Amino acid sequence: MYLPPTETRVIMTESLSEYPADYVVPDLKGHHHLLDRIFTCLSKGSLHHAWLISGPEGIGKFKASLHIAAWLLSLPKLSEKSLINDSGSLCFQNPDKLCFDQPDTRLAMNQTHPDLLIIEPSEDDKNKSGFIKTNQIRKLKSFFAHSAGREGWRVAIINSLDLVNRNGQNAMLKILEEPPQRSILLVLSHQRTGILPTVRSRCMHAAMSRLNLPDTQNILKNIWPAGDENHIALLAKLCDGSPGQALSLEQAEALPLFETSCYLLFDEATRAQDLWDIAHKWGPEGNKGRIVRMAALYLFEKLISRASLSATGNQNYESEFDTIPFIKNTIEVLASRHNAHTLANFHQAFCSEIRQAERLFLDFTPIFANFLCKLHSQTLPE
Repeated sequence: MYLPPTETRVIMTESLSEYPADYVVPDLKGHHHLLDRIFTCLSKGSLHHAWLISGPEGIGKFKASLHIAAWLLSLPKLSEKSLINDSGSLCFQNPDKLCFDQPDTRLAMNQTHPDLLIIEPSEDDKNKSGFIKTNQIRKLKSFFAHSAGREGWRVAIINSLDLVNRNGQNAMLKILEEPPQRSILLVLSHQRTGILPTVRSRCMHAAMSRLNLPDTQNILKNIWPAGDENHIALLAKLCDGSPGQALSLEQAEALPLFETSCYLLFDEATRAQDLWDIAHKWGPEGNKGRIVRMAALYLFEKLISRASLSATGNQNYESEFDTIPFIKNTIEVLASRHNAHTLANFHQAFCSEIRQAERLFLDFTPIFANFLCKLHSQTLPE
């Protein structure tokens, strides 16, 4: 049985705090429309107090929100009615570029600004669900109740609303209904389903899209300037216009595991025990293993989906994901081994059961191994 070599790992770049004071933050590739919209609203004195920023996970919603926060927090300490000077020109610059010679910009981009609140799931082992707790949402009230420490704007970012339950969303309503002056709430969401109508109706909506392949590759090259170009190109194709997804895949060390898994599915000589063994590597327990399990969900959801489409005989669906040789070969084998209807059922059941296992803290390995065996037409070992 052939097992592919481990991929060359790429080197992570320095943290933002290590950049020089005159460092200019790179453009937000593909997302200028959001910056332009915020800029236009503020220049007209009509910037809404709450924004629901939606789009696929990992495309840069948080980075864009942090960029907006850094820009707002570095603005002159003026009221919204004093944004135009006596000569009729604006008292601030377009947010496209941020310069680190501004202390407020540096503090915001490093997420240490006193007037910036970022609400994300706690990463400690006690938070097994990976969700944002309602008491974290309640911090919004006390944060916005106090005057800005630096006499400017106050910005809060919720990353993301998909991880806030109904009680948590209800706890947001007071802020949404009675917003303080010179404050803005940026609410990120990967899927608009599950958002309470009372929350959605009180937010201005801004949709963000996936990036194209060249922009994705350029972003990854900026993140890993010393990285192997072939490895970066492979990540760019796998992440489907989502640089954040590429970061997660790299952090999970998912590429070698995925390539090995595909070869096992491709090889007719693969034993059920081999599939159990690789499933075990995809399923480490606890919060630390969550990123690996989510990488498995992302990659195999796409693999089974593409195989189902291939089995229909329709050749007009090909994406960058399908052009990777070991993936293309595996898709062809799965499409010849199962019909489109069977693969579509596999896809639906796989997504449902893996998400349920994560939600209920069930053992990932036997569930995942069972699906691998079904895809290979094997019987799960006793």
